[in-house]
Amino acid sequence: MSGMGVISRQLLAVGSASAPWAIALSYACVFSANYATAQITPDRTLPNNSNVTINGSTFNITGGTQAGRNLFHSFQEFSVPTGGTASFNNGLNIQNIISRVTIAESGEGGNIDIKTRSLTVGNGARLATDTDGRGNAGSINIDATDFVIFDGIGSNQRISGAYSLVSPNGIGNANDISISTKNLSLRDGAILTAGTLGQGNAGTININATDSVTISGTASPRSSTLIGASTVIPRDISGVFVQSESKGKAGDIIVTSPQINLDNQGRLIAESQSGSGGNINLLVGDLMLLRGGSKISTTAGTAQQGGDGGNITINSPSGFIVAIPQENSDITANAFTGSGGRVNITASGIYGIESRPGPTELSDITASSKLGVQGTIAIKTPNVDQNRGLLQLPAGLVNTPRLVSSKCAAFDNKDSEFIVTGRGGLPLGPDDLLSDDVVWTDTRLSATTAQNQSRTPAAKPSKPKAVEIVPATGWVFNGKGEVTLISSASVANSLVSVPSCAKF
Repeated sequence: MSGMGVISRQLLAVGSASAPWAIALSYACVFSANYATAQITPDRTLPNNSNVTINGSTFNITGGTQAGRNLFHSFQEFSVPTGGTASFNNGLNIQNIISRVTIAESGEGGNIDIKTRSLTVGNGARLATDTDGRGNAGSINIDATDFVIFDGIGSNQRISGAYSLVSPNGIGNANDISISTKNLSLRDGAILTAGTLGQGNAGTININATDSVTISGTASPRSSTLIGASTVIPRDISGVFVQSESKGKAGDIIVTSPQINLDNQGRLIAESQSGSGGNINLLVGDLMLLRGGSKISTTAGTAQQGGDGGNITINSPSGFIVAIPQENSDITANAFTGSGGRVNITASGIYGIESRPGPTELSDITASSKLGVQGTIAIKTPNVDQNRGLLQLPAGLVNTPRLVSSKCAAFDNKDSEFIVTGRGGLPLGPDDLLSDDVVWTDTRLSATTAQNQSRTPAAKPSKPKAVEIVPATGWVFNGKGEVTLISSASVANSLVSVPSCAKF
């Protein structure tokens, strides 16, 4: 089978490389990547088979088998050239177009390429490029301008999501899933998986969301779903999975977004049963929030076998990592017999989750190994670097008596003190009145004055007598020949004798 894809205005889902059905809303268009030969061929397995007519680059698909409001198509080949369009034409009473592509026992899964304004996959619908024989699964590429939503489990108990999966009987590798959008939401049990349940390695899931990524399970537990030979995913868990159930390596998860929110057992899982764990790289701009038993894991040896734990890198130099301690949300890179992985975290702050030697019932960061070498955990908080800004303090304390002059001890023989008894216009006590005249006082002076008053009453100070100013009435010479003004002759005679005029 060649590659295929489906695009519609609302809900999208496609067939797989094996025989299972896929569901899409009516009025859907199909396009694909570049292929050498374009071919859409019905496989003639339905009571009323499909018909294909070509008009230029458009493939018009009619016919099919109707059951209620569902219309079924089955194809042996489904390939559309670059720029081509496949249009499903049906009556207005058709609610769902259900199609499949059957292939030979061996072959590569096709690719799904979707470019749209928004994409919603729900009620058990899937985007799937699985392989159930020999060959690799196909890739899934989604480019949505506004949002991508994967929502819930359908009435047929199928889990909504995107699958590039190697089935239990398959021999090959899973392929990659790439999503570029503004907001990505996985909720109520929906999953993205590029895992391998057979022989081979898991793929890579790359998510780039310019606003946020939200992965949230359901508040109420539901029964589990078996998606592989031994992989059981509880239906209340939503997440991104690149797990491996074989000796192959688990895949990688790369998420770039300002906000990553994991709630109600949301998962980012790159685990393996017996091979090495994958790697998880998270580039977070502002906030990564872990709530309600959420988990980020690259654990190896989940079946108590070998394999080294993978690496987890969280790079948020200007953001925060927040969890609730009692909600048991974990970041783990553990192993069983192999070596534990590495956890490298760079963030402005980490709250509610901390590094521990092993898992506990609290929110943990662990890189342990049950029987092997322990892993490493490195946490960097650039804005709180304890190795920078530290000063070497002197060993000796300040000699406070030398800072105050002994002359200040004017009263008694006690040491000097400095006491502030008031500040601004505030009262000295909560029950005192507000004063508009606050001054600094020496409390020792008040105490000394009180003691003196208790011994002898203080004498009332006398008022100095004012000096009377008298005008000068004469002058005299002193012994140095200087002139001195006098107010009377009697004063002058007492100071110096005045020579008589007869001597001239």
